[in-house]
Amino acid sequence: MKQPQRTVLLIDDSPEDREFYRRCLLQDKEYNYTILESKLGRAGLEQWQYSQPNAVILDYRLPDLNGLEVLAAFRNQTHCDFLPVVMVTGQGDEAIAVQAMKAGAQDYLVKEQLTPAGLRLAVNAAIETVALRTQLQQSLEREQLVAQISQHIYQSMNLQEILQTTVTEVRQLLKSDRALIFQLQPEGRGTVVVESVGSDWTPLLSRTFHDPCLEESHLQPYRQGLAVSRSDIYDGSTNPCHVDFLAQLQVRANLVVPIVRDDLWGMLIVHHCAAPRHWQPFEIDLLEQLSTQVGIAIQQAELYEQAQQELTERKRAEASLRLAHEELESQVQTRTWELNQTVDLLQQEIRDRKQAVETIREQATLIDISPDAIFVRDLNCHILFWNKGAEQIYGWTSDEIVGKDSCELLIKPPSSQLDIPRRAVLSVGEWQGELTKVTKSGQKIIVFSRWILMRDEAGEPKSILTVEIDVTAQKQLEQQFLRTQRLESLGTLASGIAHDLNNILTPILGTAQLLPVTLPSLDEQNRKLLQLLSDSASRGSNLVNQILFFAKGTEGKRITLQVAHLLREVRQLVSQTFPKSIDIQIYIPEELWMITGDATQLHQVLMNLCLNARDAMPDGGVLSLSTENLWIDEQYAQIEIEAKVGPYLVITISDTGTGIPKNILDRIFDPFFTTKEPSKGTGLGLSTVIGIVKSYGGFVKISSKVGEGTQFKVFLPAAETTNMSPPEDCPPVLGNGEAILVVDDETPILTISKETLQIYNYRVLTANNGIDAIAQYAQHQDDISLVLMDMMMPEMGGETTIRTLQLMNPQVKIIASSGIVSNKELAEAVGAKAFLSKPFTSDDLLNTLHRVLLEE
Repeated sequence: MKQPQRTVLLIDDSPEDREFYRRCLLQDKEYNYTILESKLGRAGLEQWQYSQPNAVILDYRLPDLNGLEVLAAFRNQTHCDFLPVVMVTGQGDEAIAVQAMKAGAQDYLVKEQLTPAGLRLAVNAAIETVALRTQLQQSLEREQLVAQISQHIYQSMNLQEILQTTVTEVRQLLKSDRALIFQLQPEGRGTVVVESVGSDWTPLLSRTFHDPCLEESHLQPYRQGLAVSRSDIYDGSTNPCHVDFLAQLQVRANLVVPIVRDDLWGMLIVHHCAAPRHWQPFEIDLLEQLSTQVGIAIQQAELYEQAQQELTERKRAEASLRLAHEELESQVQTRTWELNQTVDLLQQEIRDRKQAVETIREQATLIDISPDAIFVRDLNCHILFWNKGAEQIYGWTSDEIVGKDSCELLIKPPSSQLDIPRRAVLSVGEWQGELTKVTKSGQKIIVFSRWILMRDEAGEPKSILTVEIDVTAQKQLEQQFLRTQRLESLGTLASGIAHDLNNILTPILGTAQLLPVTLPSLDEQNRKLLQLLSDSASRGSNLVNQILFFAKGTEGKRITLQVAHLLREVRQLVSQTFPKSIDIQIYIPEELWMITGDATQLHQVLMNLCLNARDAMPDGGVLSLSTENLWIDEQYAQIEIEAKVGPYLVITISDTGTGIPKNILDRIFDPFFTTKEPSKGTGLGLSTVIGIVKSYGGFVKISSKVGEGTQFKVFLPAAETTNMSPPEDCPPVLGNGEAILVVDDETPILTISKETLQIYNYRVLTANNGIDAIAQYAQHQDDISLVLMDMMMPEMGGETTIRTLQLMNPQVKIIASSGIVSNKELAEAVGAKAFLSKPFTSDDLLNTLHRVLLEE
């Protein structure tokens, strides 16, 4: 498939840096880049204006201009506050970074820390962010204009004023040369009723034109409500006679949208005279919305004029009535006695009618109370009645949909699914079944629909009564249930296939091992081939046994298990089935504690986590499996709510894949929640993992960073039969009153760490962010012996805070901590003396603190 094309401008006076940027971009497998280069800021500005690239990589330091001056010039050229610019510099400066972002840049990168993936990510993010913000701005401008025109329509009865406001606002928003409204007359003639035109172009207001191409066949698209756009009248797609007509009006490109009342009333037209112009979809959509509003304004004006005429006629009628009043008075007197005789009959009729009206009102109330959609439509699909239940299900109010074609509004795209119901209801009088429809918002729903044919007094069909129930949620639950059944069947099928494959591989393996004995005269080459056959059959048999073990089910008897064996089996299975681009690493220490559980269930937990890690690394990476003993103490249990004091076995599975966004971390264990395509995920893997682990009294901790990877820690209680006690490490050494600065944005961690250190004879200062930590250190620098620093904090992160403290005191001793293990390398890179992985025990904290304080 052809890759999308993107153009990137490189503005940097260093040929080596430009070549590095070029190689980074050309390695991108998703986009095909055209690279433009400039070594000076002013030349880059000219390139920008001439080529209009999708993105710019801009060096801050240039021989003629700095990056901020180039950004200011870009903004003056584009009149836009946000630019697809990624600024790079040889040395990090947060003040310059802030100024660059305020000046419109989308990202700020330091050359020494630049990686190919990071550069491509920043460039693509800048392009997509600017595109989204531009689209949003255009959408807001369009919505404001439509709202403004709508307000004029509903507040004014002056049609001329409304139409003039419309064309003025359209020309200003679209930056076109001329906007006008053309009222159609018979035989292809029409008059320009309002116009907004630039000073360089000929006004057309009040002029009547005859377009030779406006024949009935050419008007047909407009009668159907379709817009017609021309990017260039000379591109060969326009009728020659129409080209001549438009050229006389100085038109090079135009956009025509019909204004439809009961018939084609006219057109809303935009002219671009100076040059060709490609009309954007949002511009066409805007004019279509405004043409609808103009049609409403015209209808409103016509109704107002009709009301004025009716008022005049009513006044004339009242005058005639007054003249006839005297004659009626005499007639009334002569007929009074007749009316008295009929009064009783009339009163009875009134009582009967009131009762009938009340009955109808009660029935209507019951229909509106019903949650089902109940509506009536004529034989041409036009809605005659629409209840509240229909409004709730489809989103269309009664005022919006009555009189409209329900087949067009509720069935998109148009399909033949209504043909069978329509024939059935006309032939037998009723039909029921399921239909797929769409709501006002465009959402597809499934309804159970029942149709009943209504007849007039003569017995002829006149309308169809429809009652519909939304069964979308029910259908989704059925699909989820069927999906679960398919998964259960898959395990049974895998078990059967595994057994059959073992039966096939057994004679192959036996034959390969028997032939060297029965045929001792075989040469060395054939013996090697038989050995290769034997090894391959053995490998296949081992793989089949792993699949057979995995497919035995999730129920079973819990026994005391050694997790090391399970980890080795899982590693063997994934090594044989996962892509070779994934490096699988495993760490199993000696003397691991035992756990109580079912081997099949724990195998399923490990495989589900490994499969997710594989899917997160489509281009390869590192999958790590490790385990360790952990005694959870009181401090740890206070930080981790699900933990209890006692021995745990911790299994860690981590990858270097795409990571999980923060906004969905809380949902990953929900049943049927998945970010994968329907054919690649069921949403049951992690919910199965958490269900099994919690049934053992354990818990799962997850840490993830987008673009860097994910780590799952599975905590399982150690078996009670194992003779264990809290670790008998040497008791932590008491402090000598040293002052420790604890920095963390989590108040519980600050509190527990402070109490622990104070008990062991340390003095403690606390800070809940990097800025506060720098202030505390500046005030007590001579007294503070060590800083315990969290790496991930708001306002100022741990990395920046550590670098700042080192500028204040190069000899400062720092212990870094984080809940993300990958931050360990970052902490060590910036000079931390040690690293504590959260949550940590009090012994871990005190022993690490003592060790670092003793270092010279």
